[in-house]
Amino acid sequence: MTASDRLTPEFAKGSESAPRQRLPYGAVPLDPWRAGGEHVRNLYSLASISRIERGLRRTMIDQDWFRQDERAHDIRTLMRNSLISSHFTRIDRNNGFHTGTFMDLADPRVEWARQGLATPEELFTLLVDYPDIGSLELAKLSHPFDFAATNDMDRAMDELMLGVDGELLDDEPRYKLKRTELGIPAGIVLRKQDLMDYPTQHGTIRVVQRRGFLVFDGKGMDDPHFKRLLKNPKNEQALWAKIEWYLYEHPTGEPFGWVQPQATSYYAKYIQ
Repeated sequence: MTASDRLTPEFAKGSESAPRQRLPYGAVPLDPWRAGGEHVRNLYSLASISRIERGLRRTMIDQDWFRQDERAHDIRTLMRNSLISSHFTRIDRNNGFHTGTFMDLADPRVEWARQGLATPEELFTLLVDYPDIGSLELAKLSHPFDFAATNDMDRAMDELMLGVDGELLDDEPRYKLKRTELGIPAGIVLRKQDLMDYPTQHGTIRVVQRRGFLVFDGKGMDDPHFKRLLKNPKNEQALWAKIEWYLYEHPTGEPFGWVQPQATSYYAKYIQ
């Protein structure tokens, strides 16, 4: 049995009965400037940025940040700027992606991917069938201050990885400090972890999870030198270890905890 044969038929061919409503955790469209319609070039970008901003403000109000922490407005600005910057980076990358060069435009999965309507399974099989793509985002969700928001997305990705019967990995996560605001003090941290390798006739596809976090001297941060952890690269390993411990002890977070979720995405890439 080949690697492609292990995919279920609906994964491999795309299902005509699959819902064509955009998933809450749908990947950024491959043709983002036309995803909102042929004559409204920036509808997707405007709608997605508005959704990020509304969700951020609503969650912070619901959790009472603005009354409980005098730095809430500065924290909101840091979170907002980071989310929008990373989102537009992905939009710009996809805008330069020429689908017709790598894929059959008659394939319905291609059109769904261009519109941002493809499921993670459909995007994964696009990468299997069109290896020249190299990599594809499978799912993405901005969910500031809300750990539980990713439950459906995480479940869908678990089902995908178990369904294709790849090699599940247990690799250590990789961290990177993306930006800091020492006046708070706070930072935005990126955490990547390899989850699965899937062999194909064209090479091995690896599925990777990306999680963004805000870290600040909130509840549970008992290090009086937290700002030094952000300022000095020599202290980064200590910071990563503290984050891992916090995520292990508080997998669903806690109000005003010093580690807060920002966004989560999954992508797949050929590694050989």
